[in-house]
Amino acid sequence: MRKHLFIIISLIFLLKKIDAQTNVYHPFPDSSALWNETSWWASTPVGNNPQIEFFGGDTIISNIHYKKIMASGYEYASGNQTCCNYVNRYLGALRQDTAHKKVYFCNASTTKDTLLYNFNLHVGDTLKLTYINHIANTNYVSSIDSILIGTTYRKQYNINGLSVSSISSSFVSLIEGIGSTLGLLEPLVAPFESGSALNCFSQNHVTLYPAGTDSCSSTVSIKEIKNNSSIILTIYPNPAQNNFTIKTNTNEKQNLQVFDVNDKLVLTQTINGTTNIDASTLAQGVYNVSLTSNEGVVNKRLVVVK
Repeated sequence: MRKHLFIIISLIFLLKKIDAQTNVYHPFPDSSALWNETSWWASTPVGNNPQIEFFGGDTIISNIHYKKIMASGYEYASGNQTCCNYVNRYLGALRQDTAHKKVYFCNASTTKDTLLYNFNLHVGDTLKLTYINHIANTNYVSSIDSILIGTTYRKQYNINGLSVSSISSSFVSLIEGIGSTLGLLEPLVAPFESGSALNCFSQNHVTLYPAGTDSCSSTVSIKEIKNNSSIILTIYPNPAQNNFTIKTNTNEKQNLQVFDVNDKLVLTQTINGTTNIDASTLAQGVYNVSLTSNEGVVNKRLVVVK
């Protein structure tokens, strides 16, 4: 009986602690923040665009103080070949109205900012027009819960609506001090056969989201892909969802290895010829596919969407 009473008291204490943390607004950090993202366009010549976004210092626009948002990453041309590396690309500037729980963004091409996030929301509220929400009164707050970010709990606003950008899901979340689970500046409404995902978020080189992620580093740290094999490698569909097919111009046995953006081996398999690969256990994101044989190594990029 005493044991059960202790457990109940402990649960009540924990719930009160969580409630106290979530009732405190958690603003965006003002320095050393990094968003590791993936974007893709399946129906255009550019296949996908992983990118890193971070605060890059202070700036003044129309006598208002902002934090610069910079990006470094790479893009792909058709065939998943790296075409365009970029470093410290200025995307625009961000400012916060902490008292009203609002965040504003000034695009690099303008001198006037636009509402980016409003965290003063309640269940049932519809989202107004913002920089990431292009269709007013369509997406709405279906529920609000808490999520552990680092050592504290923050409010998470779950958004539902027909226009929410996702290939296999009808909802996305907005998290205090981080932004959207689609990415910092990515739209909730995306063109056909396109989408985005926030892979992870870190501050001061400490990964805060998602919980359990060991490292949230720049995807530009991935080694440049160089092929030294006569093997022709084709991957389809790409982007893939639950499975993809590897097709080569040889029936020789080859070792297939798949690496995530942190260079961690997540899948390995021996194949020969055309082989269907189960990708159901792979998280959404960009991967390096490496095929090794007696003739050398051939590499390709793979995008997984969920």
